[in-house]
Amino acid sequence: MKRLLSGAGAIGAVSAILVLAGLAAWAAAVGLQAAEQRQALVDLSVQTQREADALLGRTLAGRAMGAMLLAGQMDGAVQSAARAPAALRAEAGARLSEALETLARSVEADAAWVLNEQGMVVGVWDIAAEGAGRKALGQTWRQQPHVLMAREQVESVYASRGEGGRELQLAAPIYAESGNYSAVQGVLLMRLPLAQMDRTLALAAELALLVSPAGEVFAASRPDLQGLRLAAVTDPLGPGWLRAEAELAWNDVQGPWRLLLLRQTPLHSPLSLGLVALVFVGVAALAFALWRAMRHEAARRAAVAQQAETAELLAQRARWQTEVASLGSKLQQSREVGALAQCFFEGLADLMPVHQASLYRSAPGQSLRLLAQWGGGQVPDQIELGQGLVGECAQSQQALWLEAPPPQYWTLRTGLYEGSARALVVLPVMRAGSLVAVLELAALHSELLAHRATLEALLPVLAVNLEAALEAAPRRGDA
Repeated sequence: MKRLLSGAGAIGAVSAILVLAGLAAWAAAVGLQAAEQRQALVDLSVQTQREADALLGRTLAGRAMGAMLLAGQMDGAVQSAARAPAALRAEAGARLSEALETLARSVEADAAWVLNEQGMVVGVWDIAAEGAGRKALGQTWRQQPHVLMAREQVESVYASRGEGGRELQLAAPIYAESGNYSAVQGVLLMRLPLAQMDRTLALAAELALLVSPAGEVFAASRPDLQGLRLAAVTDPLGPGWLRAEAELAWNDVQGPWRLLLLRQTPLHSPLSLGLVALVFVGVAALAFALWRAMRHEAARRAAVAQQAETAELLAQRARWQTEVASLGSKLQQSREVGALAQCFFEGLADLMPVHQASLYRSAPGQSLRLLAQWGGGQVPDQIELGQGLVGECAQSQQALWLEAPPPQYWTLRTGLYEGSARALVVLPVMRAGSLVAVLELAALHSELLAHRATLEALLPVLAVNLEAALEAAPRRGDA
């Protein structure tokens, strides 16, 4: 009897230990599942902030807004149009429309408008339909929120839903004169296509929503969700969905826009997880917990590093815009062709590795004539259309970006060095669809090719000032 009781007690003790171990393993499994969901939420939050930063980089802090700010500060055609008391029609309107088309297509926009001081649309280019552009002429948009913000010298993004569907517009101020950034003369608007935004949201998460300050879904990963209230989308979702959001600083007077990413997480049975985890009680559980902690710390550090990288990119973009605007202002002060070219070459050398450069003038039906060169070396005074890289660029009006070109294309010669260029860039300088000149740059380092965005932003500024200097040259008796 005692042996039976002793055996029963041992069995009970073992059973109790097994039960306690099973409960402990089950509790550990539940805890691990909760930690996993928390980590997934951290990962989703980091991804949401990264997607929001990328969206901001394509709108308010992107290349399109940079080009608009430069145009509003230094483009004489845009500034002159903003001073018009009424809509520009006939030949003046056509010229402005060509200038707006060139500016809009350079940044992949599909429409652009110029508003005068009274908020009236005085000029327009719209890729959708010529009739739509004529319909907007003469309309007054003064009370539009993004127009009011631009009048206060604050660039902004304005998203709306009207008869024509969804629209995403950028707004920037037009100043009365170059160099004077205190008096706003008008407003420059551009419309960006929404197809790329829709594709980006579709790839971001199972559910990705761009929500307006009023709580309406403006864009989504699924087209059927557009136009719904946010609550109508999120309320039917069950508890197995993770949600993260980030604000978009679009300077909307109605409040901040939000980007939401939602992802479904599979719910596992705590009982089955407990039975599996029972085998790995002890050292394996401790090792796994330590690994999870290390992974969590690595994710946190990665998130901090990503935020620091984003801040540095925004600071670099701000410095780039300041340097480009400063060079544009210097060019406007140079009235003589040679001085203008030298100022441009020296300014480029401060922004990027340029060691030799040349600038050729283009005239219809004539060969290319050398206007200026910089950095030493020997270049021909005259080049025929289609001859060499410069002639090919003038004939095709297409840019040439060459890394490690053959030695016969360009040889750099200085007092201490003679050798082949590592990078060669030949660019058409266009103004209102016409070729004004051809710019040729050579460098000892291929890093020159990485400054494509800066060169593309400066070419319209060079074209405007060079055309003005060339027109004034005969009056001064210059060659």
